[in-house]
Formats: sequence, C-alpha cells, structure tokens
Amino acid sequence: MKVFRRWRYVVDWRSQLGTAVQIVAVLAGICLICSVTIKFVKSDEALETMSGEGVRSFLYRVTAAQFLVSAATLGILAVYLTHRFAGPAFAIERVLRGLLSGDTQQKLNLRERDYLKALGGVVEELRAREDARAKQFADLKNCLAENDVDGAREVLARLTGPAAPAAKAAGPAPATPASAC
Repeated sequence: MKVFRRWRYVVDWRSQLGTAVQIVAVLAGICLICSVTIKFVKSDEALETMSGEGVRSFLYRVTAAQFLVSAATLGILAVYLTHRFAGPAFAIERVLRGLLSGDTQQKLNLRERDYLKALGGVVEELRAREDARAKQFADLKNCLAENDVDGAREVLARLTGPAAPAAKAAGPAPATPASAC
C-alpha cells in the first residue's frame, strides 16, 4: 500500500505566511523591548565597573526575563492564531456530524478572518445538496403514501439523475416544490 505524503509545506500562502510573519513580528518586538530595557536598567558606566561574574549573572537574569516574557506572549499569540484554524475546524466538524445524523439545517458560519474558508464552502455545498435530497425523499414518501406512481417516478428520476455537473455549474441545488405529487 502506497502512503500519500505531502512534500510541499506551504500549501496556503495567506494563512501560513501570515501566521509566520505575525510570530516573527511579535518576537522582534519582544527583543526590541528587551534591548531598550537593558539600555535603561544598566548604564554604560555600571556595566564597565561590573566584574565578569557580575556581567554573567546580569545576562542570566536578562535572558530568563526575556524567556518568561517571550513564552507568555508567544503562548497567547499561539492561542489567538490557532483559534483561526481550530474554530473553523470545530464548526466544520459540527456541521459534518449533523449531516451524518441527518440534520441538514445546521448552517456553517465562519468569521471574516477565519481560515479554512474554501473547505467551509465545500461543506456548505454538501449541506445544501443533502438538504435538497432530504426534501426530495420527503416528496417521494408523500407520493408513495398517495399511491402516485408517476409522481414517485419523477422524484426518483431527479434523485438518481446526473446532478453533479449541473449542481457544480449552477451552485447549490435549488429547492424543490413542497410536493411533486
């Protein structure tokens, strides 16, 4: 069995490079703040009079403080940035689970700055198509209950007909009348 392996690491330029730029910008800001802080905490004269051990100790404290600030800031940034991926993934999973259980009424709503919008569009197309099919099945059930064989054949022809090319060209499947019987 051949295992599919992705070799391209940048598959969504906007989201991946945007996220990387935001992380690097925050890190650069933290380093700039640390540099300015060092300049104002210890004057040049104070640094010149410090012994080698004193400078080493000072640098350890500065590095530890920079690490703590960086860890806290990047942790918050990571939660903020992954929210743009995790939120839509959660919403998409909720809609797909609804479809699996037969609920076609749950619409997918993604926020303006969310990622995975293309996938969300495909899921929404699938939901609309399944909603139209559920309505056609209800029409078929009504026709069969009324012993309307011709109406049942018509609904069945719509259900089994080639809907994929037409649906792709026209967008989501149009709503069917309340009853075709």
